Amino acid sequence: MNRKNSAASDLFLLMLNLSQMTAKDKIIEVFIEALKEIWTGFRIQFTELAPSSDTNLIEISTAGNTYGWLQVENISAMGNEAESLLNNACGMLAVILRKTEQDILLADEKLHLQKLVDKHILELTDSYEELKREAEIRKQAKEKLQKSELQYRNQANFLNVVIDNSPFAMWVSDAKGILLRANEALRNILNVTDDMIIGKYNVLHDENIDAQGFMPAVEAVFKDLKSARFAIFWEGSKAGDVDLSNANGLWIDVSMFPIQDDAGKLVNVVCQYVDITERKQAEEALQESKYLYQETQKIGKMGGWSYDVESEQATFTDTIYEIYGRKNFTAEEGAQFYHPDDKEIVFNSFNEVITKQKPYDLEVRFINAHGDNLFVRTIGQPLI
Repeated sequence: MNRKNSAASDLFLLMLNLSQMTAKDKIIEVFIEALKEIWTGFRIQFTELAPSSDTNLIEISTAGNTYGWLQVENISAMGNEAESLLNNACGMLAVILRKTEQDILLADEKLHLQKLVDKHILELTDSYEELKREAEIRKQAKEKLQKSELQYRNQANFLNVVIDNSPFAMWVSDAKGILLRANEALRNILNVTDDMIIGKYNVLHDENIDAQGFMPAVEAVFKDLKSARFAIFWEGSKAGDVDLSNANGLWIDVSMFPIQDDAGKLVNVVCQYVDITERKQAEEALQESKYLYQETQKIGKMGGWSYDVESEQATFTDTIYEIYGRKNFTAEEGAQFYHPDDKEIVFNSFNEVITKQKPYDLEVRFINAHGDNLFVRTIGQPLI
């Protein structure tokens, strides 16, 4: 697994776990311990003291609220990708801590309202007017509480916050595979709008997944509640029931996992896309370069070799074996193929490369395993 993608998935699952916790100190403790497990070898700790000018600090804050700082010793050594993941994680942690504060405020408000109701009930008499007043107070208190709870649910749905703020393309489907919501990152990499995909795209009908053999893994997410991960080349023209022919075609690393209710029933499926098009293109270019290099060696009758001074092991290309007329020989055995009158200069030049780091370039006579008399050019270049 790609390290960046592994750390991102670990952080995402960590945040889902932290969102279920209620104690601020425990949330921070679990967060720090998890980071230490993900990035072993780095000293990571939490501080509530305001920093002076320490560049190893990441602020944990939301708009108008600062909860502390994450201190990472020698953070620059982690690399840009890891540092970006840490910044995102700290932002999500701040959202969780803000959610915890709102939970406490909501609980206090409930308790306060209940006390008000109880107080008024005790003060009411048996008169009709007093009974009406009691009913009105209860009604107002209930409406205020419902309004407060509704506002909280609309503003503090953690899963929505994580998806909307994730740097990775993400979508959520229902239990039948129909897409319910998508974040901005997904819309950007696919070049689509919500109107094109929400309520229309069904992952279980995606021809890209089916044609490349990964549909059984996707179906297992929905039927067996198993996570899945695979890489495919995705094209909008093969998206299934919906016409996305104008969408971008790209290589994506796909991660999917189920969301269950308290009874263990599938409620949603969350999917994350990571664009790996550049990596795939680089791999293909490397393979092409390797092929061209090998073909060039064959056409030009050029072979390459390397010699490890410490292990005394030699490595040869296939063209070297063709020139020698045999395979599986040591550097010492290979030297015996040079013409008897030229062996000494080859031996001396090879020794000087090792002892004096002095390169050589010789044209000498050569007798291969088939007895063919050849002239060869042998070049030795030290790598220090």
